[in-house]
Amino acid sequence: MLRCIAVMRTLFSPPSSLLLHCRLPSRRSNMRWITHLFFALLCLLNVVEARPQKPVTNAARLQAGLPILKPRNLYAPSRVEARDPNPSNLPPSLPGIEVRDASGNKMGYVERFSNDFEFYGLTTSTDPNVRMGIVAPVGSGSEITISTGSSYPFLGFSLAGNNKLSDGFFAYCSSTAHTSPGAPPTMVGSSGGSGSYSESSIWTLSGGQLIPSWIEPSGSPVPVAIYLNTGANSFLITDSQFDTGFPRVTFYLA
Repeated sequence: MLRCIAVMRTLFSPPSSLLLHCRLPSRRSNMRWITHLFFALLCLLNVVEARPQKPVTNAARLQAGLPILKPRNLYAPSRVEARDPNPSNLPPSLPGIEVRDASGNKMGYVERFSNDFEFYGLTTSTDPNVRMGIVAPVGSGSEITISTGSSYPFLGFSLAGNNKLSDGFFAYCSSTAHTSPGAPPTMVGSSGGSGSYSESSIWTLSGGQLIPSWIEPSGSPVPVAIYLNTGANSFLITDSQFDTGFPRVTFYLA
């Protein structure tokens, strides 16, 4: 490098003899001047080529013992908000009651809230806010605790007056207070209103099917079937020997 600088000085600082005598250089001195210029250019090229180049990629920089490049900010990050610690208002997902027709085809579910007649009907919604949620029944003659918001916690059937299903009367699906297993219909309070007689401990779970039973005022059981009053969208039971004119359905734990 120092030699290159000396040559450059020689090129751009002509000898004093040249300035004093103002004579043209000889052919020999011209050749010497061209040789010095060529050598200076070679020195400059070697300096440029020998200058180290910084690695571009982080992998190359690491191999060269250099720190990695600082990440470029290619986007404007959005502010992240903390999740609301308050619990959801949705009820927990509980088993529901699936409704099937006489051929075993799914029709929907028992509705969570009672209708204008204070009885329970059919819904096709799977929303837990719409379909009824239950606490699974156990064994024979058991109660089903339901999630309805009603002041009566059990799912049962109620009929107006102390009537008999074996006489062709209907008992409608309702929420009711507790009645003992094997007990006849009792006026314990239900969504069916004052003056209605109810039974709650009537359910048997068999192969996933919820099968109701009924005890007559005399204390004798009567075989029952579930029907859907389509005009009032209300489930009911009556003595299975009668043809009510309504479609027959079955309940399953869903």
